[in-house]
Amino acid sequence: MCRQDLREYLLKFTAKHPDMTDDETHLVSEVITQSNAQKTSQEKEVLVIINTLRQLSYQ
Repeated sequence: MCRQDLREYLLKFTAKHPDMTDDETHLVSEVITQSNAQKTSQEKEVLVIINTLRQLSYQ
């Protein structure tokens, strides 16, 4: 999934799920912010997604 697709997906996801917790909202916005970084490679984006999912699963 490329950077723009990820950002659009997460924005649509947050719009469809307005009852997300503050932690979930924070993690999604953090991923969006990190994916907007100019020097982020696709591998780093995948690692960001993996780490975010891990954080969500620990909660």
